[in-house]
Amino acid sequence: MKFGAYREVLALASVRTIIILGTISRIGQFGFGVLLTVHLVEALHLPYSRAGIVSAVWTIGLAISAPWRGSLLDRIGLRRTMVPSLVVLTPVFILLPFVRQYWLLLVLAAVLGLVMFPSFSVIRQAVLAATPPAMRRTSISLDSTIVEVCFMVGPALGIWIGTMWSTTWALLIFGMMTVLGALVLTLVNVAIVSPDEAGHRSEEPEPGRRRLTWATPQVLGILAASAVAGFILAGTDIGVVAALRQLGAPQLIGLTLAVWGLGSAVAGLAYGGLHRAVPVVWLVLGLGASTALVSLATGVFTLNLLLLVAGAFCAPTLVAAQDQLQQIVSPRERGQLLGWQGSFMTAGNTLAPPAVGLAMDLRGWHAGFILAGGVGLVLALALMALQGLRRRRLAAPTP
Repeated sequence: MKFGAYREVLALASVRTIIILGTISRIGQFGFGVLLTVHLVEALHLPYSRAGIVSAVWTIGLAISAPWRGSLLDRIGLRRTMVPSLVVLTPVFILLPFVRQYWLLLVLAAVLGLVMFPSFSVIRQAVLAATPPAMRRTSISLDSTIVEVCFMVGPALGIWIGTMWSTTWALLIFGMMTVLGALVLTLVNVAIVSPDEAGHRSEEPEPGRRRLTWATPQVLGILAASAVAGFILAGTDIGVVAALRQLGAPQLIGLTLAVWGLGSAVAGLAYGGLHRAVPVVWLVLGLGASTALVSLATGVFTLNLLLLVAGAFCAPTLVAAQDQLQQIVSPRERGQLLGWQGSFMTAGNTLAPPAVGLAMDLRGWHAGFILAGGVGLVLALALMALQGLRRRRLAAPTP
């Protein structure tokens, strides 16, 4: 492993700027998502089902808009993509915490999802553009680790502020944090394509092929792996809650999720220091198998231990998928593809709660981990079989 590569990446001033601004925006966005549900239940006294519908509307909007917003980045650039989002989202973020009518909350949630600035695509593309090709896997690993930290810090900080003060003002603060990071990124106008790729990006694809040139079997396989990874991660989330409730330790939910996230963050950094990349299909296989093994836990200690192991496959799987995509996709289509990857992951996140929840209702919390991990195992084995078949066809002599 070459951990000195992280020092080289962080020595780049542009990378440091992107990471700082991206961290502010991501903490705001992760905290806002959790706070929204808490606010609807605690402050507005809505049942979880109706609060869940509001969150689902927002999530579906994000999944629909991500490829479109990413495509805009490819075609018209950063500022022309971000400014309209900021103009619409800023007043929505200010208004939403003070709204009490349910129908208006649904409308505002839909607007948030549909015109949300593509933070994932912007930050990841900016990091890729700021680092030389040989250092990109390291930079992606660093950024993915920071995402894990934001995922842990944002909700915890949001709940703390909401408890100490009020969820209304906490929502406003985190909404403004989200806007602030995006606003400064827009004002700085960070590069989302490196100088050596700018010429390739300016080349227009053939008429009628703008949206289809990237849809190769290899890319579709990576997107499928991303969807399954999203399914496993969301399934693990609710599996941990159910397991600790049944084990009589619901107060340890936050700590256990942090242990899982710690395993992911450390492994993500380790993956970035490897001399060679690992095929994403092998990492999905490991993620699925290790998640299914969590079902063998007999208590809180073994649950945390097995989740630490399962977490070690989370960030590397996502890093490997993004690394492979940025290598095989044309720079002019990178934003669109990162948007599609985000949508596939969101689809997996959305499908997991009802499916895993049903399995746990029928067979207990162990079944939730078996289902979540089993989906990963099945997909990984299917992709391996398809790859083997494709290699044999390519190797077959032409008649």
